[in-house]
Amino acid sequence: MLYLKEGTPAANLIAVAMEYSPSKSITRSKTELKRGKKSPVQLQSKSLFLDTPLSVLSYLLHGEAFLVGSNTQEAAQILQWVGYARNELHAILCACVHFPERSEEKVGAAAVLEGLNKVLMNRTYLVGERLSVADVAVAVEMQLLCSILDKCNRDTHPNLLRWLNTCLQQPQFVKVLGKQELY
Repeated sequence: MLYLKEGTPAANLIAVAMEYSPSKSITRSKTELKRGKKSPVQLQSKSLFLDTPLSVLSYLLHGEAFLVGSNTQEAAQILQWVGYARNELHAILCACVHFPERSEEKVGAAAVLEGLNKVLMNRTYLVGERLSVADVAVAVEMQLLCSILDKCNRDTHPNLLRWLNTCLQQPQFVKVLGKQELY
């Protein structure tokens, strides 16, 4: 049984990734999380209990080359991006949401946007030539971050916005997040 705390970036990451991976037959619960209510995701059965987004992703996507890479190098890069999204991006998002008046959070967010804009200058996706769980993880965090930034900040990062729009317009993202309107 898969338990998701709806609306959280971790739950959105798992839900979008599951839309790309129909091979796993996992029942999603509409009830509250059972244990460790701090965790936004849980996967449990008689012999298994996972409660971190990365462990749940690893279990759900095992063997799915489309999302986890077609070779060891891509798989390592994807893990790196997922870790970056769940740790660094998420921390910046929380700081910007909870302390919007602090200029250091805005500087940190601007640096992240600039860095991602440069990475995406000559790329359609973060790893390889097709969408991966790296794109899903970063996009669900960036979608929330972009929603709190002013239009001026968004206009100076065209590569990032192009990539984010590419991700968010995918039917799998729309099914989970709804239609997203970015400038």
